[in-house]
Amino acid sequence: MTPMNTEVEVKHVDIAALGFLVTESGLAGIIDFHGTLISDVAHARKKGQASADSFHIARNGSPAGNPVSLQDTIDDALVRQNGTVGDAKIG
Repeated sequence: MTPMNTEVEVKHVDIAALGFLVTESGLAGIIDFHGTLISDVAHARKKGQASADSFHIARNGSPAGNPVSLQDTIDDALVRQNGTVGDAKIG
């Protein structure tokens, strides 16, 4: 793996329309994400903030009445294929 240090920003992504979620899961919403990804050959660290409008987590459920936000840090040991989630805040 090539080492990298990058900043990522996506806005107004319809997660149901991406095509990688099973439609029957019920997951849906419009997301924004801003964060950084730093990796070397052995480790990767993602740190960022995401928010979702009209967020659904159940197929027959109603969307959240307010935006849902997530702020977190994920450290991944690439060679061992495991990692940790730290400093997670959901609002």
